Amino acid sequence: MAYATERVTGLKSTEDKTFILKERLGLITTLVDGDQKRKEIFNLVVFLTPPDMQISEALVDKNGQLTASFSSPSLSAVQTLISNLSDKEKNSGLVAKVNLEGLSLGKDSTYRFNLKISPK
Repeated sequence: MAYATERVTGLKSTEDKTFILKERLGLITTLVDGDQKRKEIFNLVVFLTPPDMQISEALVDKNGQLTASFSSPSLSAVQTLISNLSDKEKNSGLVAKVNLEGLSLGKDSTYRFNLKISPK
C-alpha cells in the first residue's frame, strides 16, 4: 500500500504539468484558429478585388471582420467587387454581410469607398 501511495504521489507533478500543457495547447489552438479566419477573409477580399481597383487600407479585427478602403476609376469595378463578395459561390461561404460605407467621386474621377465585411 505504501509503495502504491508513493508511486501515485510521484506522478502528481507529471499530472500537473500535463494539465498545464493541455490548457496552453488549447489556448494556442484558439489563437491559431482566429488567425486562420483573419487570413481567409483578407485573402478572399484581395482575390476578389478587380485588377483596376486599389486597396488603400485594410484592417481585420480579432473576430475576422474586415474594414477596407478602396479606390477605382470605374463604377462597374465597384459593382463587381460588391457582387462577388455577396455571391456565396464566389466568396466560398466566408462572408455573412457586406456594408458599403462612404462612396464618393473625387475630382480625379476616381471612386473612393469603404467596405465593412463580416465573416460567417
